[in-house]
Amino acid sequence: MSMMHAVAVLVPWLVSAGATPDAGQSDPLAVASRLLGRWVADADPQSPGVTGWSTFEREAQGRVIVRKNHAEYPAANDRPASSHDDLMVVYTEWGKVKADYLDNEGHVIRYVVTAPTGSTLVFLSEEGAPGPRFRLTYTWPSKDALKLLFEIAPPGTPDQFKPYIRASLHRG
Repeated sequence: MSMMHAVAVLVPWLVSAGATPDAGQSDPLAVASRLLGRWVADADPQSPGVTGWSTFEREAQGRVIVRKNHAEYPAANDRPASSHDDLMVVYTEWGKVKADYLDNEGHVIRYVVTAPTGSTLVFLSEEGAPGPRFRLTYTWPSKDALKLLFEIAPPGTPDQFKPYIRASLHRG
């Protein structure tokens, strides 16, 4: 099971089940609040039988957002059935929104999060980290639909991203 397969369902997050920042304070995580809730991966004819979901909830009295992700993969091509679990913690540090991704395969990705438009959220891994560079982009075609694009730039070419996964999700 590769980390890349798990990212296909990484999108769903944030169930608004917790406190938000104190009244009168601005919410530094407002940029990610559209993702709050449960998201379910839509069926993909190119990946038959793959299922998954993600939830995003506010934690630590609303100061962080925690995404829990789970994916199930059927047996295929001499590969046994498997599952994948990961966590992503979205937080602010020195005025920037960041996220740390960790999974059951031992992968760790540190992202900086930006919102170039009102319907787009971009997670960009740190440049200079060993290995490939990652970019995860979410767009909202509607309130209850989400599109995901996960791209990878090979080591040594940090800005030459190539699409790796495209996925659609819906609130569930």
